[in-house]
Amino acid sequence: MSVVKISDIAYDEFKEVLDQNSIDNYVIRINLAGMG
Repeated sequence: MSVVKISDIAYDEFKEVLDQNSIDNYVIRINLAGMG
């Protein structure tokens, strides 16, 4: 598994979405089908 690079603004917005949906920890898995 690798780390995704995003801007600080995008990180803050994404973290806010996780908080709004009551995600306890910030460990998530994103599946990008068809990549590579």
